[in-house]
Amino acid sequence: MPPLAQVGLLDRFGLDNLAFYGWNFVNFQFLVPLTGFFVVGTVWALRRFFKSRADDDFTPELVLGGLGALVGTAVSIKFNDPRYTLGCLVYVAVLGTGWITQAGRRLGLGATIALAGVVVLNTAAVTFGVGATVRVLFSGAPSGGPQRQVTFYSPVSSLGGPERGPAMVDLFEAARADRVRYVEVDSASANRPSFNADGVYALARVAGLDRQAAYDIHALGPNVALVLLRTPAENEPPPCTNLDDGTRIDLVRGGMSSPRSTRGSSTVRRARPLERTVRD
Repeated sequence: MPPLAQVGLLDRFGLDNLAFYGWNFVNFQFLVPLTGFFVVGTVWALRRFFKSRADDDFTPELVLGGLGALVGTAVSIKFNDPRYTLGCLVYVAVLGTGWITQAGRRLGLGATIALAGVVVLNTAAVTFGVGATVRVLFSGAPSGGPQRQVTFYSPVSSLGGPERGPAMVDLFEAARADRVRYVEVDSASANRPSFNADGVYALARVAGLDRQAAYDIHALGPNVALVLLRTPAENEPPPCTNLDDGTRIDLVRGGMSSPRSTRGSSTVRRARPLERTVRD
């Protein structure tokens, strides 16, 4: 994702600021193939409008609406960020595809097949991370920041590509088979954007587990599993599972005998690991 840049008030009306969003079109948000459909569609629509001047032709509204959404965002917000162009996506979509219905039989069929192919490839790239980035770099490209390039294919999304996390539902189903009925989360350790209490509780409900009416980390019964994230330590039993960075995920029965350091702790007092939920 291109770096987030702050733009001064006067610079927002400059060519460099507007050029960033053009760069964003061909390198991040639409890439060259879909940008090409948009450019062809816009030229096609404008040419048709100036030839016919039909009252039911809404090309001016579409073009000016898209430009207004883009330029208005560029000059009113002091940060350059691809997400700020979301307001013009509907205009780009209509102009980029509507012309196909007005094209001749052969051209329309070819454009439809090409567009469907691009959509399938982009979906596979962003959803499943298929393939590697295909781009053309121009001479004199700087080493940092947005480069002089055009991108034809990229598996990189605004979220940084898909990630496969631990199979928590399988883990909770195994715990349920081991007579666990409730799940609680040590929110002091499980506090990451990608692994937090709200997400863990949602996955636990999928597996048929619930929360207790009253939660006391020091008084959990034998039918309650506590989810802990801990830094691995030497000479300790295998974890129930791990995060990608190696952090332990443990499901433990019972309560804690005394307060403890919850983040980075390698000791769980009076906590008996669920033997049947330890993955091989």
